Amino acid sequence: MSYKLSANGQEAPSVMMTPGEPVYYSKGYINNDTVYNGKKAARQNDRTHYWDRDNVSEESLQAFYDIVELCEENDVELILLGVPLTPQFMDNAGDMEDMHAFYQGLASEYGLKYYDMNYIEDRDVLFGNTSFRDRAHLNNTGGTICSNLISEIYQMGDDYLQRFEYPELEDS
Repeated sequence: MSYKLSANGQEAPSVMMTPGEPVYYSKGYINNDTVYNGKKAARQNDRTHYWDRDNVSEESLQAFYDIVELCEENDVELILLGVPLTPQFMDNAGDMEDMHAFYQGLASEYGLKYYDMNYIEDRDVLFGNTSFRDRAHLNNTGGTICSNLISEIYQMGDDYLQRFEYPELEDS
């Protein structure tokens, strides 16, 4: 079952989704029980999802800075989240340690926490193919696991780093 909010913020009618036939709803979450079979991992993800810090646009960075400023002005705690990806996706997506270092650098610059779920302890057990609907999107099972982990990690306060196995990074 999947739903989205209508333009006026009210819940739109539920839409049944058939496993294996995901439907995209603009700006909405897709609750889907499809299980990724490990296929269709492009050589370099068609370069569309290939990490290269030189391709981070000034426009994207400015949007990030604006969000940080808005959160600060309204006393809202902002936490950066790196969503889990399948190993097949990560193997063909460029330098993932550099991506982690880039976002960790932004988090450090602004005093933010950064939960990179690709480095959570027991990641391979928590986020195997059965947690994904395709090579880059969690299914209902994975979404539930990820949501529960985020809640658990948040409740740990400043001890949250104990749950992650981050690589040793050089200064970027």
